[in-house]
Amino acid sequence: MKRLRHKTNRAPKQYGPTRFYHNFRLTMLLILLPLTVGALAIYYALSGPLAVQLASFGSKRLVTDNWQIAYTQLSGTQPEYGPKNAYYRLKVGQDLDWVAQHFSIDAVRLQEINPGLVTYNTTVAIPPVEKPLQPFGVTSGNVYNLTVREVDGTLRLSNDFRNPKVRTTIPEMTQFLAYYGAISKIADKHYRINRPISIEKNIRLDITGSTVNKLELSSGPNFAITCLCAESAEILIKDTAITSVDPTTNQPDTKQEDGRSFIRGLNSTRLDIINSDISYLGSGLNSQQSQKAILRNGGMYGTAWRINDDKLGQEIATGWVEGSTFHNNYYGAYSFGASGMMWRNNLFNQNEVYGLDPHDDSNSAIIENNRFIKNGKHGFIVSKRCNFNIIRNNISVDNGLHGFMLHQDSNYNLIENNMAIGNTDNFVIFNSSFNTISANKSYVPRSSHVRSNFKAKQNYITDNLFYGGKQGISLYEGVDGALVEQNVFNKISDNILNTSQAGRVLLTNNTVDSLHYRIAEADRVVFGPNRVETKPALDMSPLQVYYY
Repeated sequence: MKRLRHKTNRAPKQYGPTRFYHNFRLTMLLILLPLTVGALAIYYALSGPLAVQLASFGSKRLVTDNWQIAYTQLSGTQPEYGPKNAYYRLKVGQDLDWVAQHFSIDAVRLQEINPGLVTYNTTVAIPPVEKPLQPFGVTSGNVYNLTVREVDGTLRLSNDFRNPKVRTTIPEMTQFLAYYGAISKIADKHYRINRPISIEKNIRLDITGSTVNKLELSSGPNFAITCLCAESAEILIKDTAITSVDPTTNQPDTKQEDGRSFIRGLNSTRLDIINSDISYLGSGLNSQQSQKAILRNGGMYGTAWRINDDKLGQEIATGWVEGSTFHNNYYGAYSFGASGMMWRNNLFNQNEVYGLDPHDDSNSAIIENNRFIKNGKHGFIVSKRCNFNIIRNNISVDNGLHGFMLHQDSNYNLIENNMAIGNTDNFVIFNSSFNTISANKSYVPRSSHVRSNFKAKQNYITDNLFYGGKQGISLYEGVDGALVEQNVFNKISDNILNTSQAGRVLLTNNTVDSLHYRIAEADRVVFGPNRVETKPALDMSPLQVYYY
């Protein structure tokens, strides 16, 4: 009998690494090790302390011989900044006491500036406004002394300067103009202006929270609009809200294309706006409608301070604007020929074109602690001969075009301690001279931190922080004279300095993290010593704040 043999499971035979494998691995190690070491060395050279040393060496090589001569010439022409006096021609019935009250100027100081006999038709020097108007409390009781004329559809209320001043309110005006149906009472402290109204000469109108917390300006289709207008008078708007209303919908008028109601102070009007909300006002100038009586004097963009075209040196539109919000207007606010205004602690947001636009010959204003947020074009702009303005401690964020702009012969302006984030160009100087951009913080522009072009001359860019974005400073189209000093440039993706058709440019004593400069061949650019530092101490906290 055969014995059966049981099969057992045996482990497969194990094979160890071959000699080829060992040789291959050793070969790869021998190849990769020097490559890795080389890569690390290159990385260290390009991004480590050695890179800083190399860049610093390169920066020293860029220093122009005798650069100090250029510095002396450029820095020696930097002006002192500050508001100047404006000039006003007295009308019949006016004297220095009236001037002191109307412009809120200390009477003793005013007399010192204008010594001697001051009479009708004398031109007097007027310093900037020193304080806001205060509510008068009780009306003067003489509103029925006003002259009322109906001219081209506008009710014009006037009071000669030789007569006692009329101090009135919207509730009192509602009764006084009842025959014309000019103003309606909607509810307690809620009124609507139904017709264009212009108060003129020796009248003071108070629209304050004690009597009005909401005022509507009727604003229908096809230029069926109204205005709260003044000429050489005084209006105080305080603790209230003013907006347009379309009578067909009972909602704010959101269509500016066919006209929209507005607020305007003309010629020597004093218009103050304090702690108030101004919205859905203003429109562009339609050429087909520009001859309508209500639009002839311009300034229909929202809320405007304006003198007539030929009145510079004779009239002064002015005011004090503080703690107020201007939103969803055509322009947030606008001035033309205004002088000595105060713009403080206001919000200009989501206006169709500009946030704040002091235009032609708007001089000697203080613009401080305001916010310009998400406006359609520029957050802030001064344009055409706007001089001696101080623009400080403001914030301009996410506007459609530029954050802060000086345009067309706007000279001797100081832009300091502002912050700009995410605008196309954060700061712009266009064809303007002897301006200083100093001690600002500029973050992540869509194009340049500072753009200066079209024959801008003798401007000074000093002590600023420029972080992120594409371009640092762009100088072109005939720039002549620019001192770029003691700024910090960090994380700029393209060029720190970019020039084309620029002369007498000095870059000195700045802190940079690269040597990315693009200088056109024929440009005259002088380099002083600049420090290379890849990780300077930066204030990044503004990028963590929600500004809306």
